[in-house]
Order: sequence, then structure tokens, then C-alpha cells
Amino acid sequence: MAGRERIRNPKSKARILEAAERVVAKRGPANLTLDAVAAEAGLSKGGLLYNFPSKQSLIEGMLQSFCDRHRAYLAELREQDGARPNAAVRNLLAAKRDIPLDRGAKLAVLAGVAENPDLLAPLRVELEETLRELEQDSPDPRLALLVWLASDGLMFWELLGISPLDDAGRAQICAYMRSLVDDDTSTAAPAASSLNS
Repeated sequence: MAGRERIRNPKSKARILEAAERVVAKRGPANLTLDAVAAEAGLSKGGLLYNFPSKQSLIEGMLQSFCDRHRAYLAELREQDGARPNAAVRNLLAAKRDIPLDRGAKLAVLAGVAENPDLLAPLRVELEETLRELEQDSPDPRLALLVWLASDGLMFWELLGISPLDDAGRAQICAYMRSLVDDDTSTAAPAASSLNS
């Protein structure tokens, strides 16, 4: 087809994943099809299939891309924050604040994992690593976990479009969560040996 190319360069997967996110943002997760993504990326369907041979592999790629971006941003924050207490949970809160909520792409991933829960495997690994970080650097790992869970709950409310909070209410609760983990370790409860015990 004229105007379309079969790409094989290292940036091809990123280009396709960006196109997939645009498709979902414009048309909704129900319209995430290989044909729609190929058209959005300006590729033949064969060019897309060369990189992502199925819709499942495309959704896996979207989830992996999200995890990679999130991990890279947390690594940047870790470098800036140093080894202060509660750095891990503070960085999680900062990432949620600074990385825009791409509702469409995340809904597409949720739809895909509803069909195949095995797609969540990379996310499980990510969550286990985060839990270990919270245990290692928080004077009160239970408080850090509670703040993390609350921030994820807030994110899911927004993702599903059901949050009862307006922007001011959201900002207020986010500021309160940050204040709970800002370097004040004098009132921290004794740390449990593990959050999984």
C-alpha cells in the first residue's frame, strides 16, 4: 500500500506502541485492533505483525512499555533523592504526580489482562520489587505500604472515571499522603520484620 512501510529499525516497536496508545485514547479500548494500530502507525498490517504477531503480544508490549517507563522514572528519582528514609514511597507518589494518567492505554491493558491474566506477570514482579524497597528504606514499612495502597486506589478511581474527588480534593489528599512520609521518623511505629509475615 502506498504511504505505508514495513519497518525493521530498533524504534519500530516504540512507534507501534505509541500508535496503540493513540488508538485507545481516540477511540476507546474496544477499538484496539491490529488493523487500527497499523493504520495509526502508518504501517502495513504485515509490518505490525512482524513486531507484534498478535493482539495479545501488543497488549503485553503496552504493559511492558508502561512498566519500563515507570521503572526508568523511579530510577531517576532515586538518584535525586538519595538514601533518605521513605525514599521509595515518596518516589512512587512523585511518579503518580508527574507521569500523566494515560487512561486509554491503561484501560486497554486492563481489558487485555481480563482476557488473559497471565499478562500481569511483569507487573507482579514489579510490585514485589517495590514491596522489598519499601521494607528496606522505610522506618515504618506498614505506613509506607498504606500510603502506596491509598495512592494506587486513588489512581484506579481516576482510571475508571469514578473518583468522587475534584482536582482540589485530589491535590489535598496527595499532599497529606506526602506529609505522612516526609522524613519525620520520630513517630514511626516499630517496623515489622516483613510486610508479608
